[in-house]
Amino acid sequence: MRQPVPTRVETGLNVGEFLFVALGAVAVAAGLAARRRVRAARQTVDEELVERIEFLGEVDAEDVEPLDLAHAAEEEDEFWHQTWDEPERL
Repeated sequence: MRQPVPTRVETGLNVGEFLFVALGAVAVAAGLAARRRVRAARQTVDEELVERIEFLGEVDAEDVEPLDLAHAAEEEDEFWHQTWDEPERL
């Protein structure tokens, strides 16, 4: 005769509750780690950076491609030349 599968973990929670709590803890930890990583990567504007901008007229940034102003102007012109339908009255 087969014995029933235990549904309680040693903490007193059943398996579903335990998984829910464990996955919640993992999600919270991942969120905190992502938040910390974003804050660390963010460049703060301080007096030295302002002086560098005033002196050089630019700021060095890693892995940033220069902006294609001609392409941006084309996209903006295309946007403003689109026709817009009037909203339907309900």
